[in-house]
Order: sequence, then structure tokens, then C-alpha cells
Amino acid sequence: MNSSSVPSTRSRRLSATRGSELLWITAGVLLLATVLRLGLIAMKWPELAVDRDAYLGIARTLLAGDGFCTPGTNSPTAFRPPLYPVLLAISYGIADLAGIALLQLVAGVLATAGAIAVARQFGLTRWSWLAGAVVAIDPLLLQYTTQPMTEVVCTAICIWMVWAWARCLERPTAFGALLAGLTFGAAVLCRPSLLPFPLTLAVLLLLFQRRRGVNNNAKPSSRFAFAARPLLLAFLGVLCVLPWGIRNKFVFGHWKFTTTHGGYTVLLGNNPVFYKAVVQQPWGVTWGDYDEADPLSQASWYNNLQKQLDDAGLQTEFERDAAQYKLARQAIFDSPGLFVRSCLLRAARFWWPVPLGTQAESLSPLVVWGVGLFYSALYVAAVVGFVRVLRAGEHRAGWLVGLALIATLMTVHLIYWSNARMRAPLIPVLATAAVAVLPRSRNT
Repeated sequence: MNSSSVPSTRSRRLSATRGSELLWITAGVLLLATVLRLGLIAMKWPELAVDRDAYLGIARTLLAGDGFCTPGTNSPTAFRPPLYPVLLAISYGIADLAGIALLQLVAGVLATAGAIAVARQFGLTRWSWLAGAVVAIDPLLLQYTTQPMTEVVCTAICIWMVWAWARCLERPTAFGALLAGLTFGAAVLCRPSLLPFPLTLAVLLLLFQRRRGVNNNAKPSSRFAFAARPLLLAFLGVLCVLPWGIRNKFVFGHWKFTTTHGGYTVLLGNNPVFYKAVVQQPWGVTWGDYDEADPLSQASWYNNLQKQLDDAGLQTEFERDAAQYKLARQAIFDSPGLFVRSCLLRAARFWWPVPLGTQAESLSPLVVWGVGLFYSALYVAAVVGFVRVLRAGEHRAGWLVGLALIATLMTVHLIYWSNARMRAPLIPVLATAAVAVLPRSRNT
């Protein structure tokens, strides 16, 4: 027997042992994600029926055969994106609240598995389970597991979108392009704020090709073609969104590929009352701190807004959406300094690690600061991880997909309404970047 084959045999055995151990650890992480979510669902079962954003109400109109309508009416609506209400209608129709619980549970476990898959794809196999563990115990994702809102489902879609787009950029195939387009389309149908993602990625690819050498050996024309690839993939995603736009054109007479909610969410954070009640107040003051009867409260502002729109004779969602965009632009142009301050406030609230306002008051100090420590550590590790991997160059195009997702949501929510839950879809990407700070070998 050749003596040189002995180390090779030992190496294979060691690799197989490590692979088996990693498989068991990964299974344990997925089990942890499942058990934590099942426990929370059991503890907070009634929350599954609390319809904060009317998604469940729309799902019920679908089940009743009335179509995608405003809850309690037979009036068609485009105020909310369609994917999540459709998923709710299917799950709720099959098993009532248990169906919703199953949907949220599966989405949470898929988000955990997605972080593991992305970490493995980027060469972080040794620590991929840890990226999944971070997602499994993430406070935001756990909190929204028991609420019929888009956070958990959107997070699962987004991390698998990162996986599909990174694979397609590094090893393009026809099936990979189709998968990338489908995941992007699903993400937009769940949260329209993700629509600029391909453009953001194209810009990042072009910038890093010039400065750091993504696709470095290619000619300039090829580099532009490589940077333009996300826009081609986006076209496949647009095909997924097309039926929603056609439906809105057919029902309302307007092409609309997003929602009629955009004007409200821009105006919500860009109006004189918000500026006075929150932006010009000390840090930590939220709109929810005001009594509803207070003229500066969100409830008073909302009631006055509806009266203003009614008095103007605006009846349709599209008319009211356009009017609210116009009011927001007017507030921005009238007070550019306060608008800049409000953008900084939205950025801070997007990333702020500690709960604020009434939410913080309902929690014990130990929980508040525990959550703050968790996110602070995650942010620091993620920043260091991103710097490390982008400098190293390995899987750089893939890592830029994750960075583009972060940049897209962060930029959109500089203008549109923002709070901590808006960052939920970024948690798996941050977790993956965070584990990149840990040592790894090339064969794991």
C-alpha cells in the first residue's frame, strides 16, 4: 500500500466526520428555530388573530369570493401588496389560525435555513450553523412570528433571493436566472420597497469592478455587461409582478405594480405635525407617546388628513395616494432642514438596537438591554465581516448581493416611514456577514 495514500485516507475520514458533525449541528439549529417559534405561538396564540395591517381582513375577502377587497366591503383595493394576503387566505382557509401559525412557523424555519445556505455558498461552511442560530433566536423575527404581518415571510423570501442571485452571478444558468427572477418577483409582491434592489446591485457591481476588481480580468465593455446582469434578471421578476399590474389596470384603470399605500407612508414621516411632535423633540420621543386627544398625536393627524382628503372630493385610492405624495413633497420643500433631520431620525430608528417608546415601557429593563446587546454585537460583527470579505475578494459578487439588499431597504426607508421592524428582512444577511469574522479553513 502506498504510504502517501494514508494521509489522504485520514483526511477523507476527518472531512467525513466533520461533515457529519456539521449536519447534526445544522439539524439542531433548525430544531431550535422550530421549538422557539412553536413555544411563542403557544404562548401568544390570540395574537394570530390581531389584524394590525388588514392582511388577514383581505385574506378573508378572498376566501369569501369577493376578491382582493378592503376588509368589510366588496370594494377592490391595492392598498396592500398581494402575496402575503394570498398566502394567508390559503393557510387560513385550510386550518384557520392553525394555518396561519404553520405559515409563520415554516417561514421562520426557512429564513434560518436560508442563512445557513448562503453562508455555505460563500465558503463559510464551518460556521454556517451559527448564521442560522442568529436568525433562529433573533428577537424581531421571534416577535413577529405570532403576528399576521409580512416580516417573517418577507425575510425568508429575501434570504433565498440573495442565495439565488449570488449563485446566478457566480455560475449563471438558465434555471438559476429563472429562480433569481422568481424570488425577486415574490419579494416585490410581498414588500414593494424591494423594487430598486436590482438597480442598487448593478451600481455596486460597477463601483466594485472599478475599485476592487470584481470580474477584474474582463474588458471594460464586459464589466458593464456583468454589472447590467441584475437588470436582466429583474426583467424576469417583473414578469411575476405583471399580473398584479394588469389586475390593477383592469379593476381601477391605472397601471400599478406596487400599492396605493406609498403616498401615506411617505406622508406619515414627512408632515408638519410629525416634525413638531417627534423630529423637533428629544431623542426617544415617539408618536405613540402622545394621548390620542392631543393635537400632535398620530390619531389626530390621521383624522385631520382624512377630512382634508374628503373635503377635496378625493374618492379613489389612486386619487388619495397621489394627493398624499403631493402633501409630502410640499412638506419636504417647505422645511428642507426638518426633512433632513427626519431622514436621519428614520435611519437611526431603522438600526436602533434598543426598543423605543411604549414598546420599551412594556418590557423589563433586562429584556430591553439584552435585545440592545444582541443587535449591537451583531452590527459590529457584520460590519467587520463585510469589510473582511470584500477586501479578500472571494465570492465578492455574491456578497454584494447581500450588501445591495441592505442598501436598498435602508435607502428607501430614509424617505418612507421607518422603524425597527423594517430591518427584519436583513437579519439573515447580517448574520451571515457576522460569522465571516470567525476563522475558517479553505476545505470547510
